[in-house]
Amino acid sequence: MTTRAIDQAVVLQPDGDLCEGAACDELEQELFSLAEQGRHVIVDLSATRIVTAHGLGVLARAKRLAEASGGDLVLCGAANLQRWLLDVTHLAEVLPVYASQAEAAASLGRRAAVA
Repeated sequence: MTTRAIDQAVVLQPDGDLCEGAACDELEQELFSLAEQGRHVIVDLSATRIVTAHGLGVLARAKRLAEASGGDLVLCGAANLQRWLLDVTHLAEVLPVYASQAEAAASLGRRAAVA
């Protein structure tokens, strides 16, 4: 997983499938740590092929935890199948998906200004 800062956010880019296993466990630990700190997090899915129910659960729990701590979590770089899965599960309603890291960062800036 690649981690870097962009504007006021932290970008996490998993490089493996988000299902049961090491890549998902690593993302979960990092996400929950950042969320508890109230950080603004962008999860870039552009290098991720598969996202299972477990992976979606990790993202949804991290979103809830981030918001409770004063932060936020958004997604970017989702492939068509990942977008479809987010739509079908209605998670796209709570986990916004942007085309690029720049768009995601700009959305977090707008959200922080409103709060």
